[in-house]
Amino acid sequence: ARQQVLSQMPAASLAEHRRACEQASILISLRNLERLPCVQRRLQAGDLTLHGWYFDLVAGALLAYSARADAFLPIVCPLFTEPA
Repeated sequence: ARQQVLSQMPAASLAEHRRACEQASILISLRNLERLPCVQRRLQAGDLTLHGWYFDLVAGALLAYSARADAFLPIVCPLFTEPA
């Protein structure tokens, strides 16, 4: 995941690299699961679906990977605080 992110985002900040690596590792885990014969059978039979979720602790946002958008999209909106 790190090598992939560094090659795709060479000018990104350290924080951006971290977030991208975290999300890339989720996608790698999903791909690894999809390669398992028992998972493949259940996916093909429609008995199983896999989801990649990412929780942004700082923003309080829950994101789910969308293959259609090829991105992590919010499923629970971030928490916003009112200015004091």
